[in-house]
Amino acid sequence: MPEPDTTILVADDDPNARELLEVHLSNMGFSIVFAADGRTALNQARDLVPDIILLDAMMPRMTGFEVCREIRADKSLKQIPILMITALDDRESRLEGLNAGADEFITKPFDSRELRARLRLIAELNRFRGIQREKEKFQRVVDLAPDGVLILDASLEILFANRSANDLFAATVDLPLVGTRFPFLIQQMNVGQFDETLFNELQESGGNRHLGGMLQRLDQQTLPANISAGAFEWEGQPAIQVNISDLTRQHELESQLLRSQRLQGLGSIAGGIAHDLNNVITPILMGTEILAERLTDKDNRDVVSMIGTAGQRGSDLVKQVLTFARGSEQSMGTVRLHHVIKEVRKLMFESLPADVELKTIQNDPALAVTGDPTQLIQVLINLCVNARDAIGEEGKIEITVARSTGDTGKVMLRVSDDGSGMPPEVVEKLGQPFFTTKPEGKGTGLGIATVKTILKNHDAELKVSSTPGEGSRFEMLFDAANDEESDPVQPAIETDVQGHGELILVCDDELAIREMTASALSCFGYEVVQAGDGVEGMARYHEHVDRLHAVVTDLRMPYIDGLQLVESVREETPMVGCIMMTTESSPELRTQVENLGAHLLPKPFTTAQLTTVVAEALLRRHSGLASGG
Repeated sequence: MPEPDTTILVADDDPNARELLEVHLSNMGFSIVFAADGRTALNQARDLVPDIILLDAMMPRMTGFEVCREIRADKSLKQIPILMITALDDRESRLEGLNAGADEFITKPFDSRELRARLRLIAELNRFRGIQREKEKFQRVVDLAPDGVLILDASLEILFANRSANDLFAATVDLPLVGTRFPFLIQQMNVGQFDETLFNELQESGGNRHLGGMLQRLDQQTLPANISAGAFEWEGQPAIQVNISDLTRQHELESQLLRSQRLQGLGSIAGGIAHDLNNVITPILMGTEILAERLTDKDNRDVVSMIGTAGQRGSDLVKQVLTFARGSEQSMGTVRLHHVIKEVRKLMFESLPADVELKTIQNDPALAVTGDPTQLIQVLINLCVNARDAIGEEGKIEITVARSTGDTGKVMLRVSDDGSGMPPEVVEKLGQPFFTTKPEGKGTGLGIATVKTILKNHDAELKVSSTPGEGSRFEMLFDAANDEESDPVQPAIETDVQGHGELILVCDDELAIREMTASALSCFGYEVVQAGDGVEGMARYHEHVDRLHAVVTDLRMPYIDGLQLVESVREETPMVGCIMMTTESSPELRTQVENLGAHLLPKPFTTAQLTTVVAEALLRRHSGLASGG
């Protein structure tokens, strides 16, 4: 029997034929609508969208052939089966009907049993087609769903898997998902949630159950997922639908958030750590320089040199932590990369093995970028050190500067080596904080992270390419600066760092730094008086105000800090040179120090840096410029 809601549109201009059709079809359960001409039939078809159309071939206003063609051209009607009733029994008429889109023909006068049989067959085929269309529609919707969808039978065997599920579980032709038992895809620790009792529980409850756990893909990789399961009927049998949301990206974001929070915490304490470490490193750097001048035995001098090198490495590490964790102050200007590379060559010369060549390629020495020269040097040093470690005892490092071939408004800076190279999975992790492939104690995992931070602050791009066994290439693209504005980095003002008995007040609450600073100045011919805090510093200042040439003070001290001390000194004796020692270097602090007409001496510093700054302060005093800063 046809479906009770099957509607048939009968179009025939002969009322006797319409009446006869109604008699034949009334006991078949169809809902019948009549039309007396072709135009009316077409309009009713558009209004009702019937399940079957019986169409007389020859009718007024529009022939059955014309109506058939119009219906097949209409997207909303083209799927309706059309049975054409005709008194024409010639071959040409049938061909015309088929070409117009008719599905079946029956010739007048017709046999009622044949008509009913054909209509019953057409109704069943139409119903099947409808089911098939709905199934295809369901398949498209399910395949486009971002979540994986599985259908399981009572034994938890997978009967159906959508496209996302096949992708999630890395299914292939050789490793299909359909036919696999779902518990096979569960990691052992979670498999208890997915035994046969789950099927019975879901059938009894009739609701959904939310589960979580780690799944296992067909390629044995782990898949973190959120899982929901519910009971329903599938092709007449009880089944379970399982929806799977991939949590890989969510876990990655959570890890990034935790890492960001750790780094935020690192940034919060970095200042305090840097202050303490720099106070420890400063006397080491100055002490090794003083000892190197006093010692004559080569072995002892070598030992002192190694201590100094370790101290400088500690100082560099502190700067990297600060740069990466909280950013650092930038002194931006037009920088010719020729001068940056020249400085890097000098710094790297002694650290390279004898058989490692450092080659520079500069087609245009005038190429310049807008940047901080100190940070650009740090970028190249970090990349060259990594290249050195990747090469070992023999190889080549190249630093190349050229105008970008793809964009003439860009300057390309590249560091390449012929070392061990890196596989793709290592390249992907480069720049992650504390990630390193070096042995324990050889790397911090901050080198490339610092490079990326600095380049980001310079609006520069970084491209990394590497091949295991062949080497690596780090290519950076900067916006080119205007050549007309490009000036070489100005050399420091030449000063006579040797003292001539000038009296210097050294004020610092750190005993080691205070005494080492005083010792270094004494070695260079200065007379020194010391103070352990700001209060004592003011007292010593007033005791020696008539002979005092300069004050070297720490910024952070109890009772009276360095800024207050310098401010008082500048008010009373503007000609006294003032130098502020500090581990801080914010733009606000620099502005404050400059407004006081004082010099900033960042910790940690070497004896050479100390004596140079002191000599510059005294030069300004003798030139009558101390009150002009």
